[in-house]
Amino acid sequence: MPDIWNRVLEESELISLPEVYLRLQQVLCREDFAMQEVTEVIQYDPAITTRLLNLVRSAYLGLGPRIDTVSHAVNYLGAKSVHDLVLTTVLADSLGQIHSEGFDLKDFWHRSVNTALIARLLGKRLQLPEAERLFIAGLVHDIGLLLMQQVIPDEVAEIHRRCLQQQKPRHRIERELLGFDAAALGAAMLERWQLPPSLVQTTAARLEPAQAGDFSTDAALLQLAAERADPLPFVDDASPPVTQRLQALELKPEDLDQAEVGAEEELGAVIRLLFPHLIG
Repeated sequence: MPDIWNRVLEESELISLPEVYLRLQQVLCREDFAMQEVTEVIQYDPAITTRLLNLVRSAYLGLGPRIDTVSHAVNYLGAKSVHDLVLTTVLADSLGQIHSEGFDLKDFWHRSVNTALIARLLGKRLQLPEAERLFIAGLVHDIGLLLMQQVIPDEVAEIHRRCLQQQKPRHRIERELLGFDAAALGAAMLERWQLPPSLVQTTAARLEPAQAGDFSTDAALLQLAAERADPLPFVDDASPPVTQRLQALELKPEDLDQAEVGAEEELGAVIRLLFPHLIG
């Protein structure tokens, strides 16, 4: 239903990323940028500066209090890692403010952060470079649902009802009722925000990782993480068994179990960092 697709995207366009991130994107797009420029852009926004340093000094990265300035963080972590951390904070701030009557935001972000942590830990287990991108992918993997809830809450409620009644995965019901799924919708919005192509493609293909091209490993890890974090464990019959997918990634079942346990240990602290208004 293209009308619903366009309606959700257009009315959700009210969500915008802050100027500090847009300026950071512009700097990092240049091949000749200087680290000092990255520092200056971030320091332009005191709130982002504070949240970035809190995140860097948290147990999440395990760097401790020795990172005490933006300049220190940029030079220690590198521009790409700092970009990912800034993106994490601005997405949490922008998306965390969305409210919709009858929608459990606390549960939504609990699942999203849990997915992000599991994906990140699996990426680290595989020793993937810049595994932080997997945390961002997990954080936003289901924003399509959040946008749909904002614009078409009645349809979302019906999808949830049918999902429980028919014991089918949500994306199958979404496709039957709307003609598209939340993954595709979320990827379209990320593309409108001009976020990194890796993030857009991983989000779009998280249900069918083979379609993610160069980012198929990221998408496969995200799929596994989301399945573990979702309280509605209706796995698509079209997906290969979990053991087969783990084997293809050179992971063992215990790696997934350990990632889930590790994520649970970090979950509360990360939610307090990113979504303090949801605590209580």
